[in-house]
Amino acid sequence: MLQQELRELATTTQQTQATSTLPWFLQDFDAHAPADYTPGFGGSGGVASSNNSGDSSPAPYVADAVYFNGSTWLSTNDLQTVNSKNFTASLWVNLTIRDTYWPIFVSDPAQYYTYMQITGVGSLGPEWPQLEVGNSTSGFFTTYNTSAVAPDNVWHHILVSVEAGNGSTVGHAKIYVDDIDVTGTISLNSINLNGLSFYLGADTFATPLVADLADVYIAPGVSLLDSNGDIPTSTRREFIDANHKPVDLGPNCANPTGTAPAICFSGDASSFPNNKGTGGAFTLTGTLTNATSSPSD
Repeated sequence: MLQQELRELATTTQQTQATSTLPWFLQDFDAHAPADYTPGFGGSGGVASSNNSGDSSPAPYVADAVYFNGSTWLSTNDLQTVNSKNFTASLWVNLTIRDTYWPIFVSDPAQYYTYMQITGVGSLGPEWPQLEVGNSTSGFFTTYNTSAVAPDNVWHHILVSVEAGNGSTVGHAKIYVDDIDVTGTISLNSINLNGLSFYLGADTFATPLVADLADVYIAPGVSLLDSNGDIPTSTRREFIDANHKPVDLGPNCANPTGTAPAICFSGDASSFPNNKGTGGAFTLTGTLTNATSSPSD
């Protein structure tokens, strides 16, 4: 009996020694798998790789865009925000039809407290973005540059930030189109928006907007300007990346500053009309449809 047991022990030892000389992948897999082994590849396990489904890298952000067809706009009769000398707006726009004037947004259309437009010169002339703040009695703040042409059927990013004056102090503003500083003429005024009506894509006297829009961020009370009166590159990268593509602003557009703005419109045609900002609900007039392109393309 003892001799039989010794023979079996010797045989087992020889098998173990022979097995241990084999490469790890021919030995007992569970016992000898490398440290970066992750079950799930090929149905039963595999080596983790950045090229397989185990890749944890975030997918690139793709902005949804919607089409305003000339009879569609969003509006509120009571925007819930602040009256301030500061104001910031960021949006993506793709003009699909040429005109001499396209309203992007306007507050209190009867008085024109604040509006952004794309201004053109006739049906064939150049078009450029313009922001104007003011009314018929208190003057206006305006910034634009006629050399900042915005060609049709091309996505453009517009970023503007304002620290308006009060009649005795000098105001500052910057407007960037496609990450290029195109600031022009500047005058003075404060910015009053709280409790006023506000329209996106229309006003009371011009043809409603015909264009694609995406990721609309409008923030009364917010300035992005630094001590030199500029919008730093690092701040602009919260809205547009170095490749001139959109950056994810977050579900309520709070990513750039850490606080949700009064107005945040994003998403596809079903979700875009819902103001995700803090300024209250808007009413959709007409029908929005999904755009056929995206600024992320």
